[in-house]
Amino acid sequence: MTDQLAHLVDSSNNFRFLVEPALLLAGDAAMAELYMDSDPDASMSKARRFGETMAKRLIEQAGMDHKKNGEQFRRIEALARAGIIPQHVQQLFHEIRKAGNEAVHNHSGDRRKARAVVTFCFELGAWWYQAETGKKISHTYTPPATPTGPSPFQDALKDIEIQLAQLQAKFDRFNQFRDSDLELSAVTLTATDPPGEYGLLKGSVVLDLKLRNIGGQPAILHRATFHIRDAVSLWPDYLVHFRPYEELWLRGALFASATYNLALPDPEEAAGSHHNLDLSQEIGPAGTDRFHIQLGIPPTMDTLIYLLHFDLRYNASGTITSPAIAVAHPPGSQLVTPDAIRRDLHEFCQAVHEVRDAIDREMTARGLPLPDWHNNPPTSRADLPANLLAVDGNGLGFSMSGAYQVNSAFWNPQGSLTQRLQDIQNYCTRIVNVITDADICHESLLWLLGPAQDILAQLPALRAEFSAPEKAVAVQNSPRFPRRQRQAPPTARGQHLGNLDAPDPTRNTTKAGRNAVNEDRHPEDTP
Repeated sequence: MTDQLAHLVDSSNNFRFLVEPALLLAGDAAMAELYMDSDPDASMSKARRFGETMAKRLIEQAGMDHKKNGEQFRRIEALARAGIIPQHVQQLFHEIRKAGNEAVHNHSGDRRKARAVVTFCFELGAWWYQAETGKKISHTYTPPATPTGPSPFQDALKDIEIQLAQLQAKFDRFNQFRDSDLELSAVTLTATDPPGEYGLLKGSVVLDLKLRNIGGQPAILHRATFHIRDAVSLWPDYLVHFRPYEELWLRGALFASATYNLALPDPEEAAGSHHNLDLSQEIGPAGTDRFHIQLGIPPTMDTLIYLLHFDLRYNASGTITSPAIAVAHPPGSQLVTPDAIRRDLHEFCQAVHEVRDAIDREMTARGLPLPDWHNNPPTSRADLPANLLAVDGNGLGFSMSGAYQVNSAFWNPQGSLTQRLQDIQNYCTRIVNVITDADICHESLLWLLGPAQDILAQLPALRAEFSAPEKAVAVQNSPRFPRRQRQAPPTARGQHLGNLDAPDPTRNTTKAGRNAVNEDRHPEDTP
């Protein structure tokens, strides 16, 4: 302790008892007492720092998180909730805090308030001293006499202020570096690595993490929790090839080989899910570290897109959260144009028209009355006679040999077109949201943003164009959409009924949808 600061504190009969356990507290209290008549605002400002320093010491001694209680109000309330300070001490803390804030912001210059606040500091110091040392202060606060001339410390005040500032800085550094404190310096999406590089297999995306420990204790990373906000399977042909059959295939299993490896779920099951990954990393005080987390993507012919973020857990309660990340694998898939979607919907309408023609021809050949397609069309299979080959196909289901079987889209073409356009809107909206919501994005996804937005911009025009199925079917004979030549429908079982590429408005690429398609078929009808 320097001579100037020692002399100041020793001259205060009220606060010299604080010297041994806490010089900084004693110095701030003595300065608050010194200034309370000559500069009341400075006095209350010193008193505020006295209260803040004491609260910080109590937070530290209780092992509480000083980062979560970074403001004086929060410190006081946290200490009260934990039962560390009684109610009257809580009130003293708040009175000192509020008076100090008013002095700093409003410059009240209130001597009476400054004297009261210094008294609060004595009461708070006496309580803390007894709690800290087990000794009770025997004397009460005695207000010093009002000075009649210049302060004997006038010439030393500048040096005392510097010494107190140095003590405060030392105290703050001690608290800052007492715990480990991690920063996530950078998160980089690396390109998918070929076999051999980094020891990784295909079917993965690698996160390159760089961290820094700005604290004074080692940080032990023990867990990463990944939160998947959304996931989309980007199949280039999803927006076209609206077919009345489904080609089924299965995804393969993920083989993990990286040091830190997390298998991401299928997109159908991913949105809103959380996945834990155990870590074992230690970063020393003021140290840095870099490691990879491999995100295993289910093997697929599609591009799978995930929007996610992760939390890194370290020590007992430390957490750092990453920015939002959009990953895609394998990259390179593209969206079709709005014109391609328009052509595909016209082909669907043409297919409906041609199947109706085939039904009319078959019923005419059997001498049956024709359906009224315009005013009272059939709405289900039960509305037409049994054993119509134009409706039921050849009993072999869908195959590339040319057989077909109508589905629910045929019975409600207008509703199917409406639903198809809504599905396209939902699909493209999800792609746009995944890309725009991400802070870190795979480069290939940026190429999809413009095409997805173009499709969304054209949807109102497509809805107007396909507002009535008969209107859409009639367009098939226009020069832009020439009507395709199809084979005549069969008149006997086993013959082919028309072309097989009629689009399917009930297309469902989800796993559940594929299962539903299979359940609707007879076992013999599965291709």
